[in-house]
Amino acid sequence: SRLLHRSARRFPNNTALISLGIKMTYRSLQEEVLRFANALRGLSVSKHDRVMLLLPNIPHIVIAYYGVLEIGAIVVMGNPLASEGEVIHQAQLVEAEVLVTWEGNNDIVKAVRKQTGIQHVILTGQKDYMPWYRRLWMDLQPKSRVADEWIPNGELTTWWSLMRQYTPEEVDVDVNAADT
Repeated sequence: SRLLHRSARRFPNNTALISLGIKMTYRSLQEEVLRFANALRGLSVSKHDRVMLLLPNIPHIVIAYYGVLEIGAIVVMGNPLASEGEVIHQAQLVEAEVLVTWEGNNDIVKAVRKQTGIQHVILTGQKDYMPWYRRLWMDLQPKSRVADEWIPNGELTTWWSLMRQYTPEEVDVDVNAADT
């Protein structure tokens, strides 16, 4: 995460990410990373905890990756095309405590929650980082329902409901090479 901090200081207005018609600068990427890191801390995720990312190539994966590193937790990269059994096996093997995945993975989320020690699920939405005109187009499409009725309160949250609660403040965690 030092590389991101350095880039945000040196090139704050340069483009860091381009995805689905949006451009995110290094400054805004760092702000989102810090916001996510603070959100994880708000979920009691701490140094050495394992956070499983089961996401395709979208802005969320970059933000979540650096956010996990920011607090000294361990990133577990999952294959977003993996079968339910493979995801369960990996989550059990690494003892993941948090799963970050996209809202289309409802069936996998249900199974993973029942068969692993995952305590929190964060669901990303397709529209989270889209420009307004693409979000409008998506709103006109048939909706896929986020199945929040099958997971007890507090264990499932959406990306934006979590991100809105936190500010992009620096995280005070001592992380060094000896921790790896």
